[in-house]
Amino acid sequence: MEYLVITTIILAVWHYMYEGMIAPTLRLKYKHKLFELRDELHEVKLIDKENKKVLFIIEDGINHMIDRMDTLTLSSIWKAKKIYENIPEVKQEIEILRSAINQCDNSSLKGIDKRLNKIGRKILRVNSGGLTLYLIPIYIGFYIIATFISSVYEWMKNMKDLLVYGVTDYAFIPKDSLIHPQDGNSNHSIA
Repeated sequence: MEYLVITTIILAVWHYMYEGMIAPTLRLKYKHKLFELRDELHEVKLIDKENKKVLFIIEDGINHMIDRMDTLTLSSIWKAKKIYENIPEVKQEIEILRSAINQCDNSSLKGIDKRLNKIGRKILRVNSGGLTLYLIPIYIGFYIIATFISSVYEWMKNMKDLLVYGVTDYAFIPKDSLIHPQDGNSNHSIA
């Protein structure tokens, strides 16, 4: 019982430290990167007058990422995916926006879009980082089960000759005296 209490206390302290100190610091770091990205986009906006739609799409994406940084979690991604799959108008609109970016001939804009997506993935990891300590026991459990199944499979593979040929005292029979199916020769007959 005391192990459960100690584990719960350790998890609570970890979660408090992560959500109270580590995650906000990392979010601030990525927010500054988004500001730098937006400044770079404004520099491109001064030069490129042809790709106004793509400029607006990317700037809007950066602004949304800055405003909603805390809400970018696995559950929000899952909900957005469900909306994307179930509402054809949303899917069509997103495909139009994505094709506008893909058809853009300005490599600077495409580079900014790629970096925006990369920062978004990092923010998602930061916002989901508090779960890592909770998931470690699950990973360890899966690893133990996989190792056990693998060792049982390996044992069964090694023992198939014994099971097929009915040899019961394998540990006491010298290996050179067994009949090998590939050559059929042996020094002794086993009966």
